[in-house]
Amino acid sequence: MPSVAYIAGFGHSGSTLLGDILGTLPDAFHAGEVSALARRLGTPGARCDCGETYRACPVWATALAEAAGQTRMSPSVFEQEAWMDSPKLRLALYRALAVAAGSRVVIDGSKQPSYGFLLAATPGIDLQVIHLVRDGRASVQGRVRRGRRRALRHASEARVLISVVRDSF
Repeated sequence: MPSVAYIAGFGHSGSTLLGDILGTLPDAFHAGEVSALARRLGTPGARCDCGETYRACPVWATALAEAAGQTRMSPSVFEQEAWMDSPKLRLALYRALAVAAGSRVVIDGSKQPSYGFLLAATPGIDLQVIHLVRDGRASVQGRVRRGRRRALRHASEARVLISVVRDSF
């Protein structure tokens, strides 16, 4: 049974850094955002953290071939986002990633609650969720510093969200 440490939260919250740090632990492999696998496989030249393309990466190439073999499908099945709808494919992929990486825990930084829910509903996966939260003020400040015009809209949305949460308690 593969163990998956799922990092949930908003984008630009430090999930890649956290995943990279956790990936240095013995028996842990940081797989990046597994929910974005189809997009990455469909992007020519997209590279894994090891520097190789996903199809040339020793871990990903092995895991994709093994997961496809376990489910009697072609590895190209992972090029379509529909693979995520199959509990058998999800289980096979995480199982194959753990074996190919020689790790007991696969760290997935996908962040999206909906994908985390799919993993939680996958029989055979031991899921642990890490809810990563970034201070909203720092997030808005970072956007302002980078000169993004959307920052004001985000600040307004953050104020509305904060008032809704505050009023509900």
